[in-house]
Parts: sequence; C-alpha cells; structure tokens
Amino acid sequence: MRGFTQRGGLWVVGQMLLMLTVITEGLVSRSDYNSVVLTVLAITLLSGGVACGILGAVNLGTNLTPFPRPVRTGRLVQTGIYRYIRHPLYLSVICSAFGWSALRASWPALVSGHRA
Repeated sequence: MRGFTQRGGLWVVGQMLLMLTVITEGLVSRSDYNSVVLTVLAITLLSGGVACGILGAVNLGTNLTPFPRPVRTGRLVQTGIYRYIRHPLYLSVICSAFGWSALRASWPALVSGHRA
C-alpha cells in the first residue's frame, strides 16, 4: 500500500470517483433541453477528448502509467501530440467530461466535470 500512495494512488482513486460521478450524473439528471448547437458542441468535445486521449496514450508508449509520478525508466516525451499539448490525457478527460455533460444537458454532471 505504501508504494501505491507514494506514486499518487490516492489521486488516481479521487479522479476515478470524479469520473464516475460525471457519468452517473449525466445518466441520472438528464435535462429535456434540446439544441442542435449544444449537440454539435457536445459531439465535438467528446470526439476531440477521445482522440486526444488515444494520441496521448499511444505517444507515451511504455511511459504510460495511471499514477501522477512517472515510471522510473521513463523519458520525457516531446513528440506527437506532446509537441503541441503538455498534458493531453488530462485535456482528454476534461473535454470528455464537458462533452458528456453537454450531450446529456446535465448541470450536475457539468459541475462534477468542472472538478475533474
């Protein structure tokens, strides 16, 4: 357990809980509000978030870890998406959370996503 907490495992647990909250709130507290603009924005954010996450994970390769603290044998990645975006995996989570909230027209999910 000590290694888990030293590498930032409690932050990982906290992030997972926030992501589950965003998903749950989007399912439970969906609004009847319908808008083409909101739907297009939501799909754009979700698509961009997913693409950013996939590119970030692929570019990290063996450096990928769920923990905030990098792997010991890791190297600094400055190519691919990391050439343009410093934290694409975090951006992915944020864009996806806002996209999901907008798609579901859920204010509680939006507020939860704001904390992620």
